[in-house]
Amino acid sequence: MVRSDASENVSRLIRATRDRVAADGPGVGVRAIAAYAGLGTTTLYRHFPDKAALVDGVSVHRWSVLRDLVSRDLPAGAALGRVVLVTELLSRMVTADRAFIAAAGLRVGREPRAITPAKAAFDAALATVWARAVREGQVRRSADPRDLVELAGTVSDPSRRASRLGLLLAGVSAVPEDGERLLAAGLRRPDPVWL
Repeated sequence: MVRSDASENVSRLIRATRDRVAADGPGVGVRAIAAYAGLGTTTLYRHFPDKAALVDGVSVHRWSVLRDLVSRDLPAGAALGRVVLVTELLSRMVTADRAFIAAAGLRVGREPRAITPAKAAFDAALATVWARAVREGQVRRSADPRDLVELAGTVSDPSRRASRLGLLLAGVSAVPEDGERLLAAGLRRPDPVWL
């Protein structure tokens, strides 16, 4: 079990890394990141062996949060709602992280090796929910969750989020109006605190 203060320190380091790399570029030092997080470098190194692991940690954290969300218990008939929620939150993450993504040189569909296990765990969890949505007649059989995730990961402009995600979800929903309705409800929610 991870101590709550240790978990909070990791969250602070993740946010600080995202913000400092976005502002100062990939050459920013670990001391600057730790200071921005309000922590010492000893604490940073307790959780991350080096700066590369810290930078990768931002993406690992994101995929892990999405995996945990998609893996939560799901009542009957709610699979499409979970797909919509995860799609919309992925887009919000990309928006929040877009300067970091650009500065770190990350590319959609090509992740560093350290990120692969977290992304694979998310993909597997989403595939399970997706299969259920197909069985329940909520998602088109011809649609593929990998395509939805890859395309949603390119939607970073918040002013165009509703229209772009609406098109994506209409393309995968067995009844396009269901996807649009669920998306409209999701777009009214504020950004999660962990962004």
